[in-house]
Amino acid sequence: MKQRVFALLLAAAVLLPLAACAGTTDGPAPGSSSVTDPAVSDTAAPVPEETAYIAHSDPPGAERMDFDGAVFTTAAYYQEGNYFRDEETGEAFNDALYDRLRKTEEYLSMVWKHTPADHGIVKASVRAADDDFQQVIHPDWHFVSEGYLYRLDDLPYIDLDAEWWGREQMDVLRLGKYYYLAYSDFALNQPSVVYVNCDLAEQYHVEDPYELVYAGTWTLDKFGELCRQVAHDANGNGAWDDDDVMGVSTIDVSLWGGFMESCGQPLTERDQYDELVIALNTEKMQNIVEKITALVKSPGAVSKHWYAERTFEDGNTLFWLQGIDFLRATGNFEFTTGIMPYPKYDEAQSRYRSLDCAVKNGILSSIRNPDLAGAVLEYSAWESANQVIPAYYDLTLGTRYAKDEATRDMLAFILGNTCVDAGSSYFGGEGLLNFCNLIGYMCYLHESTDLQSWLKENQKYYKADIDPFYVGLDSIEEN
Repeated sequence: MKQRVFALLLAAAVLLPLAACAGTTDGPAPGSSSVTDPAVSDTAAPVPEETAYIAHSDPPGAERMDFDGAVFTTAAYYQEGNYFRDEETGEAFNDALYDRLRKTEEYLSMVWKHTPADHGIVKASVRAADDDFQQVIHPDWHFVSEGYLYRLDDLPYIDLDAEWWGREQMDVLRLGKYYYLAYSDFALNQPSVVYVNCDLAEQYHVEDPYELVYAGTWTLDKFGELCRQVAHDANGNGAWDDDDVMGVSTIDVSLWGGFMESCGQPLTERDQYDELVIALNTEKMQNIVEKITALVKSPGAVSKHWYAERTFEDGNTLFWLQGIDFLRATGNFEFTTGIMPYPKYDEAQSRYRSLDCAVKNGILSSIRNPDLAGAVLEYSAWESANQVIPAYYDLTLGTRYAKDEATRDMLAFILGNTCVDAGSSYFGGEGLLNFCNLIGYMCYLHESTDLQSWLKENQKYYKADIDPFYVGLDSIEEN
């Protein structure tokens, strides 16, 4: 899907690589010519200016279609600004979104509207069969099991094997016989990452974080070791407060759940009936829980919400857990910021895994013009691959905010190793919430290692959702 852009980012990054988070190391990171931070060096090269992308030609072999001004309306539950812009501003990502909208309208002779309608309004529209909306972004699992979504298999013009589609991810998200959720370049990958305060890393002689990643030694144990290494009661008052240096923090307890996927511990797996079941009753999961709980109990290693209302921008926390889009907020920080994937379980694990929230969209079952819906999905995904994806990852993140070659290199590395989990994607905000946030709730908030009791207590919530889900899905697919 987005591999072309990742390859371009990586190719650009290795031309003049520099280590962005240099601490005490035995030598430069693989592929690195220096351990000097270009963001603070007196001889650092200027940050390249952002350059707008030029509109591309029409997709080869595709014919223009005339839908005679038909209206296609997208209901965006939230984050509408990540998908649509109604005017040009000169900023590359903004203008790429605006251009995608206008080019799609022109190419298909239609009108594309969008509105931040909530799920209740959209579902009521489908039940009334009034065709007010044709596409929904961020549909919940009820959309699938209660028949609100159109089978993508039946839409014309879509080529799921094309590189601007994520067939592999869609297979993970497919829970029945058919595809209901679209996963393409129309939406941005938003994996959770670990941000690094490079100034603190240097001050406390932390090993070069980027070198750890490339050497394959960025593990859960190493993460804990470095968090404990920097923990420091800076004001000497015997309490952990805003003046002290701590290892890791975040604004959202759910972000602790990323450690499961990064350690190769999925939330769900398929049983013999190809249905989702909880996959957390494992020795590995017990070890993950014990390691993170021990870290939370280490004085100063983890900033607890009751210690202080600290933010990463304050400059006294080594690591910060957040989505990749947060990189845009670091541009005005007074310290140098690096990014890393969440750590692996151990060195034997073959690859890093960054959990993508899997921003999905679907076509509503009440549509009256499947041809229009299929054409819009295909053309907008193609145009995204050409223009929106490069403008966001390469220009906006890679050039404007990842202000050194090594961080662009790491950005490409992270984006090339994203993954999705069906359980998180479908049920992450509802009954399975206690499972998705197991680490955050059990380890971080309650400092507990009693995984078995947690699973036993919360299994009933999962069953309360998953059983009716499959009953509903089976009923829909039998018709």
